[in-house]
This record gives sequence, C-alpha cells and structure tokens, in this order.
Amino acid sequence: MPPVLYLTPGVFDMGGIARYGRYQIDALRTLAGPLDVRVVSMLGPEPGGFETPFPVDFFAGGNRRRHKALFTLASLAMLAPRSLYWSAHLHYAPLAFAYAKATRGIPIVNIYGLEVWSNPPRASQAVLPYCHVVSDCHATLDYAVAKGLVDPDKATVIWDPVDLERFYPAPPDPELAQRLGLALDGRFRVMFLGRLAKGAMHKGPDALLRAFARARLPHNAELVIAGSGDRLSDLQELARNLGLGDRVRFLGRIAEADLAGLYRLASLFVLVSRRYEGGGEGIPLTPLEAAACGVPIVVGNEDGSREAVVEGENGFVVPSRDEDALVAVLQRCSQDAELLRRLGEGAAARARTHFSYERFLREHEAFLAKLTETATNAASRPAGT
Repeated sequence: MPPVLYLTPGVFDMGGIARYGRYQIDALRTLAGPLDVRVVSMLGPEPGGFETPFPVDFFAGGNRRRHKALFTLASLAMLAPRSLYWSAHLHYAPLAFAYAKATRGIPIVNIYGLEVWSNPPRASQAVLPYCHVVSDCHATLDYAVAKGLVDPDKATVIWDPVDLERFYPAPPDPELAQRLGLALDGRFRVMFLGRLAKGAMHKGPDALLRAFARARLPHNAELVIAGSGDRLSDLQELARNLGLGDRVRFLGRIAEADLAGLYRLASLFVLVSRRYEGGGEGIPLTPLEAAACGVPIVVGNEDGSREAVVEGENGFVVPSRDEDALVAVLQRCSQDAELLRRLGEGAAARARTHFSYERFLREHEAFLAKLTETATNAASRPAGT
C-alpha cells in the first residue's frame, strides 16, 4: 500500500467529522503502518475538545490566513511520489488533487453531508469528479452522483463505526446517574445529544421539545438534552414557555468518558434532523452509539440518518418535518415496555453486525486494494492505450 498524507480540518473536537477522521486514521495506520500515514491538521487541541491524546504529524493551531499558510507548507514538505493524498473534507479536495497531480499520486476525498448540498466551493466541485471518494452514507453519495459532482465508479460508502468495546448494553451506572441528577426509577426517558448551536439547528431539538410537550406520556416521563452551544439559553426559554418545568433536563457538555453511561440511562434516543442548504446530517454517530448501548433510536427521513434504522427492528424513521409523527412514536414507545425491550435488543445486534470498527477496517482495506490495483494497472498500461 502506498504512503498516505492525510489532510484534515481537525481531529481534536467532539464532532462527528472529527470522530470519523480519528477512526479512519486508525484504520489507515493499521493497514499501512503508522510510519506510512502522515497527518496534517489545520486545528489543534482546544479546551472542551476530545480528551484522549491523538497523535498527528503537524497541526497549524487555527483557521486564519497564517494558519492556512503553515498547513500548506507543512503538507508540501511531506509530499512523496505515488502517495495517497487523502482529504478529510470536501473543502480540501483541490489541495489533495494538486498534490496528486504533482507527484503521480492518487487523490481521495471524504464527503459527509451538508457541505455537499450547501453550495460547495467551485474549486472543490471542479476536481471532485477526478478524485476517489469515500462517503459516510448513501444519501450523500447519491446526491453527489445525481448532481454530477462524483464519478460513481470512483466512489464507495463506508458507514461510521462505533467502538463496541466502549458502547455496549449494560446496567445503568448509579454513580453517574446521581452525578447527573437522573433518577433510576424505571421512568420513560427520552434523550437527545448534540451541538446546541445556530449552525446545528437541523438536529431538531426545538421540534423534540414541542413534541415532548404535546405527547400524552406518563407523569414522570423525562426529556434529557445533552450538549452545549450558543442556542442553549433559547432552548431553555422554549422549554419554559412550553410549561415543561422539571420534565426536561439540560445537562450541558458530557465528558467523553461518560458517553456510554449516559446513553444507558435512556429509554429512547431521538435525533430527527432536517436537510436544507446549510443543514443536515450524513449518518450521525450519536444514534449509532446509543443503539450500540441497547437503546432504540428515532431519526428523520431527509438525510443519511435514515440509514441508521431498520424500521421496527432497532427504532423508527419519522418524517423530519412532521411533529405529529414524532408525538405518536413517543406515545407508543412510552406505553409499550416490551416494544422498547425488543427494539433495544435489535439496536445492539445491528450495531454489532453493521457498525463495528472491524467492519469499517475491512471496508477500507477492500477500497484501498481496489484503488491500488486500478492505479497499478494504469501505470503498467502502454502509453496511448
């Protein structure tokens, strides 16, 4: 396998793209050897980011013009003949393409979701058809192919993985529950985890609050919203205006070490996202992690989220803009403990079969084998044929 130069906006935050990148870099280091995978990151570690140290070869430490210059200079110093130039974001595709052109290498680009259907840069659109593409879901790839942005013969889908050594069914942790102020009394508990930011309104916490307020639920039913961002106060005000009182709990940012334990405190995990320019998901990781912990999941039908669910096996897919449908699912799940048990078992089983890191690693291995075979055949073909 050729050496890899991996270009990423950042691998140190808690977001889904950064997490996918960390899994992908680990897979590449396993397949090629750590010395043959060089990683250049625009952003560096910051307070509130990923808490476990993650080695990279260089990070610029910001996103201003001088950081971009440092990023480019550092990556230029790492060019090598016939390398794989892997762009972890669509916006870096022109750089990967230029490096591949200069060194007879191969450009590869990850695509995820909203950056594809939200007016991508013209330079990225121009080079993407000539790059090999890894999409984290079929919804994004199908859109990109339909718009002529991607050559389908050079593209593959590799779903996000879940670390099944951390995320698996287990009894609730009393110490964590006490620390978070959540009772262990068997109540019906709906959970949302995500960025509460203006740039993440597509995740739908507003609609979930409204649906929870409208649904006919047991008197002690509880909605837990975990995450932080610049919309937290707006959502808290909405909860007050809806009269939810202590039926909704805002937990703030959750430490990485507490994520699995948090999911295990839920009866149902909900992330009903919408797709529009500037919004939408690939295949979001939080529902997959919750499912791996044995929690049924509810997602929307407009983006890659729907690929996380097999209806009636591990959860439900609802129309993303139909709050009545979400109300109905909340009511049904709150009234049927046997349904929740069956869906929880199905959620954990599907996570093991379809979203394991081992599957993620094998699919990268197959993608790279096909890619390098194609490149070898092209290099050995006589000129003019």
